[in-house]
This record gives sequence, C-alpha cells and structure tokens, in this order.
Amino acid sequence: MEDSTAKQTDHNRERPGSRGHSLAGAFCLAIALLFQGCAKIGAPEPPLVKVPSPSKDLAAQERSDGVTLTVSMPTLNTDGSPVNSLKQIEVYRIIEAGRRPWPPLPQEEFLWRAERIIDASDDFSRYLHGSVLVFNDGLPAAGREGAYQKSFRYAVRFINAKNQTAGLGNQAVIAPVPLPLPPGDLASEAGQDFVRIRWTPPTENDDGSRLARVAGYKIYRSEDPETPSPAPLNDTLLLKPEFTDRSFQFDKTYYYVVSVVASTENPYAESRASKPLAVKTLDTYPPGAPGDFHAVLDRGIVILLWTAPEVPDIAGYRVYRAEGADGALQTLVNGLITLLSQRDESVQPGRLYRYSVRAVDTHGNEGPPAEASIEIP
Repeated sequence: MEDSTAKQTDHNRERPGSRGHSLAGAFCLAIALLFQGCAKIGAPEPPLVKVPSPSKDLAAQERSDGVTLTVSMPTLNTDGSPVNSLKQIEVYRIIEAGRRPWPPLPQEEFLWRAERIIDASDDFSRYLHGSVLVFNDGLPAAGREGAYQKSFRYAVRFINAKNQTAGLGNQAVIAPVPLPLPPGDLASEAGQDFVRIRWTPPTENDDGSRLARVAGYKIYRSEDPETPSPAPLNDTLLLKPEFTDRSFQFDKTYYYVVSVVASTENPYAESRASKPLAVKTLDTYPPGAPGDFHAVLDRGIVILLWTAPEVPDIAGYRVYRAEGADGALQTLVNGLITLLSQRDESVQPGRLYRYSVRAVDTHGNEGPPAEASIEIP
C-alpha cells in the first residue's frame, strides 16, 4: 500500500526540466511573433537622393563678340532640401540653320544633337556674380556673317557629387545680328551730388553697314577696369547719349563703359563696351552757410546760436570774432566746434563785437560765413 501510493505519486510528478523547457519554448515563440509583427509595420525605405532642381531661368543675350548666358545658381534639390553637393555644371549648345523660333526639343534629342561647350566643376566662383551664374560663348570673328543666318540653342544641367542629375532645364534660343560699334568720346562732368557721363553715338555696325541699329544704351560702372560690373546702372534703356550718376561715393575712382543695344529682331543684342572712362570723385564742394545765426547777451556773456546747413557730411564749425567795425577776424576757439552754439565769456563793456561762423565738412572744405554782431553796454 505504501509502495503503491509512492509509485502513484512518482508517476504524477513532472519529469525533471519539463516545465523549464516549456517556458523557454513559449518565450522563443513570443519573440519570433514579436519580430514578425514588427517587420509588418512598413516596407524598407529607399535612400534619399539629393539632386539639384533643373534650371528655370536660363537666358541668352548677344553681347560683344559672343553670347552671354545667365542662370540662377541652384539652391534647392528636387525634394525641396537645400543644395549642398553641387559638383558639376554642364552647358550645351546646338547650332541650327535658319532664324525662325524653334520649339523646345525633347531632352534625348537635345543631348544627341548638342555639343558640350562648358564643363564647370567644383569651383564656380569664376562664373558666379551674386546668385547668378554667367557663362560666355564666343562667336568666331572670322565668318561671323554665317552666324547671322543661324540660331543658337542652349541648355544647362546640374550634377551632384554622386554624378546624379535631374536633367536639362529650360532651353534658351538666340539669333545673332550685326551689332553697332561701341560709343566713343566718353566725357564726364562732376558736381557735388552727381557725375554726368556723355558720349558720341556710333554711326555704323560691326559688319560695316551704315545707320547703326541703336535702340538705346546701357552704362556700367566698376572700381576695376579689368572686371566691369555685370549689371548696368540704368534700369531702363537710355535713349539719349548721356547719364547722370547720383549713387557714387567720394574719394573713389570709377570706371564707366557704355554699350549700345541694337533695335532688331533680337532687341537685347548688345554691342562691345566702349573704352573705360576713369572718373576720380573728389569732394571739393564746401557746405552752405549756417542758418539763423545770432548773438545774445546774457549776464555779461555772449551766447552764439545757429542752425546746421542741409548737407550730410558736416564735421563741425569754426567761430571767428573781431572787435570794432574794422577789426580783423580771429578764431574764437581752436579746433572745430561740434555743437550748434558757443559761449564768449571774454567780452568787455562798451565794445562792439562781430562774429562769424563757418561750417566745415568731413573733407576739410570750409563754407561761406554767417555773420552777427552785438554791442556790449
């Protein structure tokens, strides 16, 4: 009986390790199901591709002996992120017979027919003017007449550091025309608030034909004759052979050049620039006289008061005093007075005093006097 009960008890007891194996199996199954469930959250995402957006504002202009191309430096990738891995800029050209406006070409056809004329890599500073890239395509001087029977089509594409591109941007087409010769005989006239440039209009075109095609003029200013400004001073075409510059600064040397814009089917064709005219801007113009100058006696002290002339570069004032009607003027205070008043505490009773005050600008130019007199009782 005792043995039977013991045997039954042993039979009902779990085998050693059987419960531990069951728990381990259940745990592994739970982990497998967990990872299987996580894998179903979403498909793997492809790596982000940062490709500069194609150009939208490529423009072509006949200028001097070639074609000038302008296009904005790319700032955004196709996904809207900022461009920070631009490696290469390619400029392509197709020369087409005839001068009628051709429609844009499909990209594959364009690249098949085009010649790559500019390949700019890494350092774009030589082409960059502000936020605009400027490229020049020179037309041959010999046989230039043949160019007047053709059209020139251009496109650019931007390439990132992984040699990826979003393709060509917009296409710009231009039909060259004979250009006027540059203006001559540039001359300047300067005043306190202006520099005026005048020139002689051309009388013929660069192909020898007379009656130069002149729609207007553009004038450029720079501080280095070797690097003229890419943007003209005038916002609209100048219809007369003169321009007044009011945006200059004193104590600089400016170089002015003028070009002619042709009045033809290509209205923005621009001639070679004139020879540069150097203009050194010197401030030799004194300020006006101070205003409302008067002398007031207050308890034995003369107080001088005045208002400033309407000029922006006043450095100070010089005050002079003379005794009697015929006395010589002498400086009352050494150096410049920066206030609009001055006290004279050295007057004597029974005498007449004459005062003069002059404005002095930052270039040392002394203006005309304002005068006042007072008799001390």
